[in-house]
Amino acid sequence: MRTRASRFNDARGGDPRPRVAVTVEVRGRPEQLVKAANLALKLGLELAALAAFAYWGTTLDWTTVSVLAAVAAPAALIVLWGTFAAPRAERRLPRATRMAFELAVFALAAAALLAARAPWLACGFAALALLNAILLTRLDQWDRRRRQVRVESGWSPSATRFLLCG
Repeated sequence: MRTRASRFNDARGGDPRPRVAVTVEVRGRPEQLVKAANLALKLGLELAALAAFAYWGTTLDWTTVSVLAAVAAPAALIVLWGTFAAPRAERRLPRATRMAFELAVFALAAAALLAARAPWLACGFAALALLNAILLTRLDQWDRRRRQVRVESGWSPSATRFLLCG
């Protein structure tokens, strides 16, 4: 007995065997997966911003200035981001200021790509940064979450630990 799929495939001149459907089970709630993917996108954008500044530096005309800019621009970004925007920074900016700082860094990275005559990369980077900012706002991910975990044996207030929640 022939299945409907095999008759359809025969009519098209394809393989007469029925096709097998493969399903993939994804564990966890979809919202958790979107949140994790969005944080991974943010990390990728941060690394791409470093690369954009380094690439911009290499496109400058003079060799000495080009080498200095290709090294100094990403180094300055690392210092500024680590001081003001990193999750464990001692001088982390307040939420509203940090949001503006991070978006300004991404805008400058897109501008650096434009200045380096890479408009398609600049547009793609800007679009991903915009998508990431929208999702960070919509999913309330601009601040890291902390939760209190009690140590089971001999609990005391000093034994309380704070852990990151993704």
